[in-house]
Amino acid sequence: MFQTGSRRSSVQIIGDTLNFLRLGAAERTEIMNSVNISHNQTDKYIAVLLELGFLSTPMEESRPSCYRVTEKGLNLLREIENVQALLSKCATGGNLNYP
Repeated sequence: MFQTGSRRSSVQIIGDTLNFLRLGAAERTEIMNSVNISHNQTDKYIAVLLELGFLSTPMEESRPSCYRVTEKGLNLLREIENVQALLSKCATGGNLNYP
């Protein structure tokens, strides 16, 4: 979803996490591997995203420590994608009209 090959910002890691979870619920290890962050980073980001209401832990899931993106999280992901698109246009000298 975002740049690779260099250090990612917190916003990029959050965007990657939400984008991965857009596909469905996942366990902590699946998130860690998909987003390519350490165990400590995974714990930190999951805690923040849960606290802010961007992730939930569905009770009906039979898997331990399973997480799902909320509607609020999907809204945040759309905003992150919009900002990334705007910055990309700015970097290439394109039309800067915001959607």
